Amino acid sequence: MIGIIGDSNTGKSTLLNALLGQKLLPTSYKSCTSAITNVQLLKSEQPKLSYQWNGAEEVVEGRKEILARIKSLNEQVRERESKHILDLCVACSPIDSLVSAGICDGSMRLVDMPGQDETDNPVVKDCFQQLLSMCHGLIILVKYNSVKSDSLAVLLDRISDLAPHLYSTPGALTFVISQCDALRADGDSEDEADTPKDAFKDLKKELLQYLANRDCLMLYPGFLSDVRVLCVSVDQKMVGGHEFGLLVEAIGDLYGIIAELKRARQVKLCQEITDTCVDRLQAVRGEYPSRAAEVITAAKQNELVNQASMAVAAASFIVTIPLGGWGLALGCAVRCAAAGTALGLGVAASAVHVQSEKEGQAMQDGESPTLGGVQCLGGGALGALGAEEANRRVVFDKTESQSKAVAKLELGGGKMSITVDVGLLSGKTATVKAGLDEEVGALKRRAQTALGVGRGRLVDSSGSALDACAPIKCTRLQNGDLLTLHINTLQVQAGCRSFAAILGDGSVVTWGRAVEGCDSSAVLDQLKNVQQIQASANASAAILSDGSVVTWGPAQCGGDSSAVQDQLKNVQQIQASHAAYAAFAAILGDGSVVTWGSAAHGGDSSAVQDQLKNVQQIQASHAAFAAILGDGSIVTWGFATHGGDSSAVQDQLKNVQQIQASHAAFAAVLADGSVVTWGGVASGGDSSAVQDQLKNVQQIQASDRAFAAILGDGSVVTWGSATNGGDSSAVQDQLKNVQHIQASGYAFAAILADGSVVTWGRAASGGDNSPVQDQLKNVQHIQASGYAFAGILADESVVTWGSAAYGGDSSAVQDQLKNVQQIQASLGAFAAILANGSVVTWGSASDGGDSSAVQDQLRNVQHIQASLGAFAAILGDGSFVTWGGAEDGGDSSAVQATSILEGKVYEDTLVDPAGGAIYIGEFVGEVPHGRGRLFWSSTNYEAFIGSFKKGMPREGVFLNEKGFCVARCKVSADGIVSVSETTDEDTQWGGAGERQKELT
Repeated sequence: MIGIIGDSNTGKSTLLNALLGQKLLPTSYKSCTSAITNVQLLKSEQPKLSYQWNGAEEVVEGRKEILARIKSLNEQVRERESKHILDLCVACSPIDSLVSAGICDGSMRLVDMPGQDETDNPVVKDCFQQLLSMCHGLIILVKYNSVKSDSLAVLLDRISDLAPHLYSTPGALTFVISQCDALRADGDSEDEADTPKDAFKDLKKELLQYLANRDCLMLYPGFLSDVRVLCVSVDQKMVGGHEFGLLVEAIGDLYGIIAELKRARQVKLCQEITDTCVDRLQAVRGEYPSRAAEVITAAKQNELVNQASMAVAAASFIVTIPLGGWGLALGCAVRCAAAGTALGLGVAASAVHVQSEKEGQAMQDGESPTLGGVQCLGGGALGALGAEEANRRVVFDKTESQSKAVAKLELGGGKMSITVDVGLLSGKTATVKAGLDEEVGALKRRAQTALGVGRGRLVDSSGSALDACAPIKCTRLQNGDLLTLHINTLQVQAGCRSFAAILGDGSVVTWGRAVEGCDSSAVLDQLKNVQQIQASANASAAILSDGSVVTWGPAQCGGDSSAVQDQLKNVQQIQASHAAYAAFAAILGDGSVVTWGSAAHGGDSSAVQDQLKNVQQIQASHAAFAAILGDGSIVTWGFATHGGDSSAVQDQLKNVQQIQASHAAFAAVLADGSVVTWGGVASGGDSSAVQDQLKNVQQIQASDRAFAAILGDGSVVTWGSATNGGDSSAVQDQLKNVQHIQASGYAFAAILADGSVVTWGRAASGGDNSPVQDQLKNVQHIQASGYAFAGILADESVVTWGSAAYGGDSSAVQDQLKNVQQIQASLGAFAAILANGSVVTWGSASDGGDSSAVQDQLRNVQHIQASLGAFAAILGDGSFVTWGGAEDGGDSSAVQATSILEGKVYEDTLVDPAGGAIYIGEFVGEVPHGRGRLFWSSTNYEAFIGSFKKGMPREGVFLNEKGFCVARCKVSADGIVSVSETTDEDTQWGGAGERQKELT
């Protein structure tokens, strides 16, 4: 792209007409060019004009028609002051001398640009600036009587600002002194020869001297020796004169070096973009991006709250607490921490009666007295740790060595070190170095960073997993060994008010309410190679790859398995009861069972231990267990009124195929299709009223205190608490051809063969679907919260009913519920995964019905898990996002912070002090690493889209401040730009000024 540039009325359009050998562009003694006229040199018999107008392409053919249309369009741009840049493309054949030079292949474009002295017009200014920055070369016209004009000085400065690469590229600029026919010795002569040759020489010398004195050109000492200055005239027949032939040669020379000019332009512009963006990145070096900083700070503050709470507990022997005071004190501290309030322990202190008045006042004032030998932080101290200070003290200092590790992977542990190759199953490998005194875990973390993946396990060539805690010198590793990094799929298990995630390396992170199974810190070093996790209401149990078990949580809830630890070998599966004081039951490889936890709730199976042989499956009610043996008989234990005593029906429990449990009862389906029930009568433990109907039963579903059985003919039989759906008489005649039943806590919903839905139970909890009955057609699946239902239809839309406050009303997000693939539910909210991987939520905000705080993170979601009041979404890259009640697991900042500090790749936004985006994309530590985008501060458009490594752009697409593509380039480790070998010239004008988006 060669720009023809100069002041208005210098003859730019006239010169271009002479090069084309015909008058296609309007000319006048006054300004007449306001649009960009892009002339493409082609061997074409008929010139053709094309441009975009009102969203459609317009095409004009014929010289006169093109001339008239261009004139009209230029006038419209000027008069209307359109906000869009008009880009006119003229394809035509030039004069014979240019054709014979072989440059009419379409790659050469000559652009008639508006006069630079007219840039007070915003449209003209935009045209001028954009084209100037995009041109590979310039033909600068200077009127014969204005070679030293102030306007020329302004133009030179603008080139220095917008296209400085043109000054440093030999042959890129040609100066044309125009209208030289006015220099004839005899004013009446028409003979070109009458013009004094000395006049040309003097004009050229005068112009070169003027250029030599320009400050902007002093930075380019070789410019004056390379630049060409020509004197040219054009007559009324559009025939060039004087040194016009040399100008044609100059254009031919430009064509010969066009590839070099393009590359020089690309490199120069991309280098400037790189330098500008790197300066912006360096200005915030050492700072974590927005969400990461919040996560790390929140995690640190939560840690301080927890430490301070423990300090209060440790000091309790000198504290007198009134009845209920301890729960109030601790509860306030926890709630305030979850809300981010800096007064957590200030509240706690006010709820506790301290014997020493001085010590109590110290706590209120934010001082840190020592109580019982333990320093206790007051409320004021919690508020003293701001985000900036936390980043400096807690984050940056702590991770400085990790940042260096990211910047240089080959870290040795002194002179004694080892270098190994680590590969993924995909074939990707990386070479990593570590000191012999370092642990295998350090080697693994560097491999994860080098390979750009999350946690995994290192496996040697024999297939044996390496112990991450073992010193490298104690292993059999040798220089040059090839190791494999095994990455497992992230698994998340939800408890009542907590979550546990099994990471790719088999380790576990937990979050949520600490007293309900969240705090696994006491057993963290044991949680390795975890295969699966089971959760009770308040505790969790993990099965390791060797078949052993690790437990955590309150001892009375099953969190302490030490009494049976030596028996927990070759464990195959674990079941848990769900009372506040719960228990676990593990089936071993030999079919025996080991139990622990609250004895009354199933933790003690000693009374039936000799019967627990060849166990195939265990089912649990709220406080009891029922085991199916290999011969189809049943063994029960636990709370008798919750189904722990089946003696009354023991002789009937033969050939049992499946068991379903409600809150306090069990229902067993026998091989002949009959049903046997036992446990709490109010929970469905007595089915005598419908026993004669329970024949050929195919499956059973349970609400909180009732059962519903689907028979072989598609009809349904129900029993248990009527308010929980145990009475379906009102809809019995509708329950035909039932395919599936779903239950909320208090109601049932049945999907019939024709896709319609029948409901019964408590109306306010979903038992009455009459308001949406006409919408419930072609229902494919139903999900239930505690008090509402959500049905997915065949067209992947959603219909909801039940308690509006708990998810029964989705009207606020109904227009978003399209292409829904699956739905998950907490106690009072729903979360739907759409086909594009995004998530839509509704229902109680405190139960996860409001995901707005994390909405931009919910992309490529694969699966969602729910606790009672929160959600955890697993993303396609193996990370997870949480929301909902903080105490229910909706705040995973502590474990997210750990992930960030350990060098795992994550996505975030880096902003400047004014809040403008600097970078959006992937990070390792606090530096950009992976895929991402840099932004211009002036326009918020992308400056670079591509890959980053160790905080620097590496390869991708560079764009100018207006959003136009410059080139695809590479950047070396020391910041030097080179054009990618795969680059395609992509610098055409964007058409109506629209930005070129999604270039990657």
